[in-house]
Amino acid sequence: MSRAALASCGAAVAIVDAQDAQWPIAYLNPAFEHMFGYRDGEVRGRPLLSLFLDHDAHVQDRLLETVEAPHELRALHRSGEPLDVEVVTGPVHDSAGRLTHWVLTFTDRTELAQLREELAALRSPRVA
Repeated sequence: MSRAALASCGAAVAIVDAQDAQWPIAYLNPAFEHMFGYRDGEVRGRPLLSLFLDHDAHVQDRLLETVEAPHELRALHRSGEPLDVEVVTGPVHDSAGRLTHWVLTFTDRTELAQLREELAALRSPRVA
């Protein structure tokens, strides 16, 4: 039932193995596939961050510092198109309390980021 629930969820969800420092992909839901252009079966086992997160070596550290709190970052669609996303990282523990996986949810904030940039441009003094 939990896999069916994740598959029907409208939010983009990735589940990664927390016991491996590379965060290999264990599962991507259809909303993730749609948002980023990757299919679950073609990337399972590959490091999540190497797929699309703007190649910033410190992204993973920042995500762990802000567990269960929204974090904004620039991601890349499979096509190379930049996406501004909000990511929330949540831990998954086994019955013994050991951390086994991370669940990451992604919300596309590209349009909001573009509006912020436009507003900032309107507010800045124009140079003639």
